Amino acid sequence: MSLSREEARRARTWNMVIAAVILGPEVAYQDIGHDRRWDGLGGFSVDRRDGAWWCFGTEEGGHSGVALAHFLLMGSSWHDAEAWIRAFITAHPGEGSCASEVADDDGTRALISAFKARQIRAAVGPIDDTDGLRYLHDRGLDPPFPIELKWLPNARAGEGAIVVELIASGRPVAILCTYIDALARKSAHQSNRRRYNLEPGHPGAVMRIAEREPGAVDLTADVIVVEGLENGLTIARVKKPGWEILALPGINALAHLEVEP
Repeated sequence: MSLSREEARRARTWNMVIAAVILGPEVAYQDIGHDRRWDGLGGFSVDRRDGAWWCFGTEEGGHSGVALAHFLLMGSSWHDAEAWIRAFITAHPGEGSCASEVADDDGTRALISAFKARQIRAAVGPIDDTDGLRYLHDRGLDPPFPIELKWLPNARAGEGAIVVELIASGRPVAILCTYIDALARKSAHQSNRRRYNLEPGHPGAVMRIAEREPGAVDLTADVIVVEGLENGLTIARVKKPGWEILALPGINALAHLEVEP
């Protein structure tokens, strides 16, 4: 049985101790800023604030305690890594010291975000016959869709995700996951959507739902901006030829949005 969401969250707060226990006292380390970096492991480090881990040598990392154990218990299976973490958190009640919240664009997190984005892009498949499509159907949104939607099974414990690209400067710079539970409903857990950046520094990236048709002019509106994938798909159903439709991944992106005249 997979870890519950709460078990996974609690395990993350123990990531620094988990790494220390697996590596043992014979592997030296040094604290550099907020990171604890162990020697001889390709630049492997754990952020002492929130448990984020990264290995520069292999260019992989994340926040998951199970993934951390799988990485350090070389040759272990995912099942063995999960069993190890379950035993550890059973023996260590409560939270560890890595329980702070850190901004996503903070140093190591930018590397982790890009790593996760690449992982997700490699793992997604068609949205046909998935809980994601059933969720959209229940919202009155059926194919064909104006943009490409993908489905990520097992995006997090008990949930999949609808995945769409965020565009800036004419290219994909991030992806947005909208989490859907096993009853084909939007996740009740916050946050129910999550952005992963392929490139840092594009806070105004958006979902380009629909383009203005060449030569078309609308005197009442030319750029329609909404928040969220579902609202973008809804507006697209009543699109006029002169409309360009942009969907924000979150309302904070509005302050950074650049609209071409």
